Amino acid sequence: MLLRKQNLKKIDLSEILSIDASAFNGCVKLEKITIHSNVAPALGASVFGQSTDTYIGVSNPPGTNILYVPEGATGYDEGQWLDPLQAEDKCNFTISYTL
Repeated sequence: MLLRKQNLKKIDLSEILSIDASAFNGCVKLEKITIHSNVAPALGASVFGQSTDTYIGVSNPPGTNILYVPEGATGYDEGQWLDPLQAEDKCNFTISYTL
């Protein structure tokens, strides 16, 4: 089955150590990411996109993009996870520490 990244809306990842380069690039409708790792995985280049045309979540209404991670998790609010994932002019994801 061919996965059409541009139609992907949700993804749920178990405990992982890294996310490969360009893994979510082009997933413009992706609005919910759930990661069950207590430490933010390392990110390859351009995981979340390269421009406003290809960033994840860009076609969703403001305030609907959410990254769910375990309560007390670390690293999701720093480094490569901050920009572009949380930048308002890029992916505009909010972190929810609720798992």
